Amino acid sequence: MMVGILETHRVIPVCRFKARLNWSDRTCRAIANASEGRIIATQKGYVLSVRSTQEEFNEANGRIYSQARNMMRRALKERSVRHKSIGVTQ
Repeated sequence: MMVGILETHRVIPVCRFKARLNWSDRTCRAIANASEGRIIATQKGYVLSVRSTQEEFNEANGRIYSQARNMMRRALKERSVRHKSIGVTQ
């Protein structure tokens, strides 16, 4: 349904999805995440990847890569702390 709506509008702010479909922020993010890359989240709202500008795509994709790097660092630090606490060497 989200893809269908975005096919008729280039950018839709999350507040419009929330008001129109009674969806939460979490629901919008989950649907975009499940879209297999077809929907990206930009500063202005959700956009179909194929209709995004290069700037919009780079910003959205760069943010995801940055989050992934931060999560990987966090996971490694947590593993290190856990292993030290139970005496496991890496």
